[in-house]
Order: sequence, then structure tokens, then C-alpha cells
Amino acid sequence: MRRLGLIMILLIGNSICFADAPLKLPSGAEFTKIRMAFAAKPDFSPMWKVDDERDVLLEAYKAKDYKKVSELSKPWLEKVPVDADAHLIRAQALKKLGDLAGFSYHFHCFYGLIHSIASSGDGKSPETAFKVISVAEEYYLLDEIGARLIEQNLQHPHDVMRVRLRDGTETTLYFDVSISFEATARELQPKK
Repeated sequence: MRRLGLIMILLIGNSICFADAPLKLPSGAEFTKIRMAFAAKPDFSPMWKVDDERDVLLEAYKAKDYKKVSELSKPWLEKVPVDADAHLIRAQALKKLGDLAGFSYHFHCFYGLIHSIASSGDGKSPETAFKVISVAEEYYLLDEIGARLIEQNLQHPHDVMRVRLRDGTETTLYFDVSISFEATARELQPKK
């Protein structure tokens, strides 16, 4: 009887994990490839947080209009698949709407993007700086580790941030911002 119960649990567990899985979940290495490929696009702009389309999405989330969040976040994430905040917002909206598979997929994407940043270095020195493609990514990581900014200095090509962690300790974190600097320089060049 005990063996039958164990077999039933395994079968049910497998059906939950694999039933109607809408999308293949990317691996950690794939998130880094996604971020770097997005940053390599000729029209890449590291300023995606400053976009009217994104602002409308955030307003819908603040208003708890989860259906609208679901509708607006899909095209936004097709345009900016590396926006971790948008993945998290979409995940929360889909959860409220009862789409648990969609929730888990976008929650996975949120943490996959954070993991990609966090695994790019340890942030303890310029040589081991976290490699980011935008300032937004710096703040995704800081928010997730509960770090509050005390002071920020640009020591090209690094953003040097003195932060206070949740436990009250202060530390300095280094972010390699060369990709966003290059993209911003391209954007500022006169159009031919």
C-alpha cells in the first residue's frame, strides 16, 4: 500500500510539472545569451525603463488591473525580453488571473535574469564586477538583495556603489557598465 502511494505521488508530481507547460524554461546560461544578444542589437537602448509604453504597464499594475497588465506586458516583453521587473509584474498578474503555468514561467524568467547578472561576477572589485547591460539591471540586483544605495560613483567603465545591506552592514559593489555606455554613445551620435 505504501509503494502504491509513492507511485501515485510521483505520477501526480510529474503531471503537475509537465502538464500543459506552455514554454520551455531557459537555463541560466541561456539568460546570459538572451541579455547579451539583446544588447548587441543595432537599435539597443539601455534606457528601457524610461518608456511611455512601460509606464502604462506599471500604472495598470498599480491600479491592480491584472487583465490589462497581462495584455500590455506580452508585447512589452516581446520588445524588451530582458526587463526583469516586467517579468515579475506579468508573473504576479497571471497568478491573480489563475494562470499558474504563466506565473511560474515569468517568475522563472525574473530570477533567471537576476541570476545571470549575479553570476557574471561577484561585484567585489573592478576585475570581478557584475556585467550589466543597463542601469536598470544594477537596480534589479540591488533591490533583490535588499541593498540600499548610500553613494554612487562612476569610475569608467564601472559604476561603484556603496550600499547598506539588510543586516545593516555596508559594502561596495562594482558594476561593469561598458555595454550601456557604448549603446548610449551610439544613441547620442548625430544621425546620418
